[in-house]
Amino acid sequence: MGHSTLSDRNAGHYPQKQQVLGFGAETGEQARSFGPAGAKIFYVDPNNVQAVDWGNPGEHPDVPLATVQAAITLCRDHAGDTIIVGANDDWQYSPGHKTAIQETVIIPHTKGGIRIVGGGPNPLACNWQVLVNTVGITVNATDVEIEGFVFDGAGTGVLLEWNGTTKYGENAVIKNCVFKDLAGGIQLEYAWYNAIDGCTFENVTKAILSLVGGSGFDFTQIKNSYFVDCGKAIEALGGCEYNEIAFNTFYNDDAQAGNAATNDGVNTTGGSHNTVHNNVFSCVMPAAHAGDWDDFNTGAVTDAWVHNQLTNGIAVTTPT
Repeated sequence: MGHSTLSDRNAGHYPQKQQVLGFGAETGEQARSFGPAGAKIFYVDPNNVQAVDWGNPGEHPDVPLATVQAAITLCRDHAGDTIIVGANDDWQYSPGHKTAIQETVIIPHTKGGIRIVGGGPNPLACNWQVLVNTVGITVNATDVEIEGFVFDGAGTGVLLEWNGTTKYGENAVIKNCVFKDLAGGIQLEYAWYNAIDGCTFENVTKAILSLVGGSGFDFTQIKNSYFVDCGKAIEALGGCEYNEIAFNTFYNDDAQAGNAATNDGVNTTGGSHNTVHNNVFSCVMPAAHAGDWDDFNTGAVTDAWVHNQLTNGIAVTTPT
C-alpha cells in the first residue's frame, strides 16, 4: 500500500496526550475523574470466583468480567472507557497461586479511545501469557492505551495495524509494560503517531518491528525504554519515517564483548528522516570490527543520529 499524504493521514487523528494516572493505582472513582463525563470502568479478573461474562455489566470490582474480550465488547467508541485487569502472581519468580491472562484479544475499529490497564503496583503483577504464533492484543482502533502488563511467552505481545478499511490501529500509547521471552514485542504495520514509553524488552527476538514487505511506522516516539539482549531491538524493515527514538538503553552481550551483533540494535535503513538521540548503547565507537557502532546499528542516510552515548565516547556519525 502506498503512503498517503501527510494531510490525508492526519485527518481525524487526535493529538497524543500523556495521562497523569499511574497504572494499577487508580480506583474507579479516580479514573472517572480524569475521563470525560459518562466514562465507564470495566473490571476483569478471571481469578475471582464471582467472575462471569454473560449478563454481567462488569462495572463492579466484586463481580468482575472473566475475559478482557468481554470488556472490550462492552466499551463504547471514544467514550473514555477504561478496562482494569486484576493482578495475578503468575510471574515466573512468584508463587504462582493465580492464573495469568491467556487471551488473544482484538480491539476492533469500532472501539477506539479505550484504556486497558493492569491492576497491580508494577507490570510484573499482571502477567499476560502469549502462546506461540498468537498475538496478545491486536489493536485495530485509534487512540488505544495499554499500560501495566508483562507480556510473556512465545508469540507477539501487541500488534498495531492500519489498512484504512477495517483496521485503524494507530495513535496508540503503550507504556510501563514488560515484554519478555517473546518472538515479537510490539509490531507496527502502517501504524502512525504512536507512543511507546517506559517499557522493558528482555530476550525478545524482535522487540519493536515491522515486517519485510509491510508498511512500517511513521511519526512514532520510542522513549525511556530498556532493551536487553534482544535479537533485534528496533527493526523497521517495512519502512520508518519521521520517528523519534530517544532516551533509551540498548544492552547486548555480543556488542559489549566485541562479538558480531549485526543490526541487533537499531535498524532504520528501510526508512528516512528519523531522529535518534540521547540513547545509550553497549558498543564501542566505529572501529571496523564486530559489535561496533556500525555493526550494531544501521541508519538511513537522511536520519539524524545525535549525541548517542557508547561505551567509549559520544557517537557523531549515523551508523552504516
